[in-house]
Amino acid sequence: MADLKDAGTQASYLSISSRADPAFQNATFNSASFDVVIPNSTKLNNVSRICLSSVTIPRMFPNIDESNNRLVWWKREVIEIPTAVPDYWLRTVSPMWTAVNQLTLPVGIFNIQQLLPLINAACPADEVWSYDSTARTLIIDTTPVGGPVAFGTFLDPGHVTPAVSYANMTYVTSGGGALFDTLGLQKLADRGSTRSDPFAFNQSSPNTFDATTGSNLETVSVLALFDRFAHQYSTWSANVLYRLTDFNMVNLSGPTVIHVIITDLGDNATIDAGTGVAYDVLTTVNIDSVDFGREFTRLVHDGEFEGVGFTAPRNVSRFKVQLKDRNFRQLSLPRNFPVHMVVQLVYNNR
Repeated sequence: MADLKDAGTQASYLSISSRADPAFQNATFNSASFDVVIPNSTKLNNVSRICLSSVTIPRMFPNIDESNNRLVWWKREVIEIPTAVPDYWLRTVSPMWTAVNQLTLPVGIFNIQQLLPLINAACPADEVWSYDSTARTLIIDTTPVGGPVAFGTFLDPGHVTPAVSYANMTYVTSGGGALFDTLGLQKLADRGSTRSDPFAFNQSSPNTFDATTGSNLETVSVLALFDRFAHQYSTWSANVLYRLTDFNMVNLSGPTVIHVIITDLGDNATIDAGTGVAYDVLTTVNIDSVDFGREFTRLVHDGEFEGVGFTAPRNVSRFKVQLKDRNFRQLSLPRNFPVHMVVQLVYNNR
C-alpha cells in the first residue's frame, strides 16, 4: 500500500482515554462508550485519515448482560369448551402457549456455580438443573407431578369453570436466544424448533398438544423439557424422570471479539452483513487470551492498515469511541476500568 504521508501531508498522534470524557464522574458512566472532546489545534485541521497506533482494553465485560439474561417457561393451559351437544364439554388445551414463569438474571460476570442456584430458584419443584464438570455441560432433570389429565368429551350438566391448570409439557425459551448459546442449550433448542415439527395442533388429539405450529411459539427456538418426539401424551405426563444431557459446553467467556468504532468522523466503510448497518470500525481485536480483570493491548506498527479514511478532509474537534461485540451490540465496562488509545491523524498541511 502506498504511504499516504507524502510531501504535502503530515501526521500527529492523539492520546485518548475514556477518563477524559466530561461524564466520567457519573456513577453510571460506561467506559466502553465515551466522548472525545479536543481543544482546537491546527494539527487537527484538514484531517484525511485516522489510524490506530495502540489500544488497551480491560477484559471486564459482563458475560451475562441484557442480551442473554432471560429464560421463559411455557405451558399450555387446560381449558373446557362447550360442544354442539348440550351439556357435553371438551377438555383440551389452549391453542396458544402461556408464559408460566420467567427468570431475568442480573448483569455481571458469573461462573456456572453462581448461575445454577439462580436458575433452580426460579424452577418448579419438579425441575432441577445441574452441571457435569467433566463434560462441562448442563443436565436438566424433570419429573412431572400429578397424574395425566383426562382429555376428551364429557357430560357435565352443571358445568363450573375449573381452576387454572396446565398440561405436563414445558418449553423454555431464551430472550433473543443468546442465553441458550451461553448455557450450551442452543443445539437441542434448534432441534426442538418448528423446522422439525411434523405435527399440527388438534384440540381433540392429546398427542399433538406439543405442536408449536400456528401458536405464539411457532417462530421461536424452544427447548423441550419432555420427550416431544415421542408424540405421546401418556409419555409426557408419566411420573418418571426425564433427563436432558445432549448439550454443548457452557460458554461463559463473555464477548471476546471487540469492534473499536468511532462515530461522527468517517464514512461508514464497514457494513454488518447481518443487518446492513454501516459503521466506522477502527480495528477489531480478539481478547480471549486475556484473563478476566486484566488488560489486552494491541500495537499497530503500520497504522496505514488500521484506520478510517475520509472522503474529504475535515477538522476534528470531537467524536465518540464505542466498543461493540461481534454482532455490533454496545458493550459496557465499569468506569474504573478505562480504555486507552493512541491514534494517528494524517492531515494536509498545504
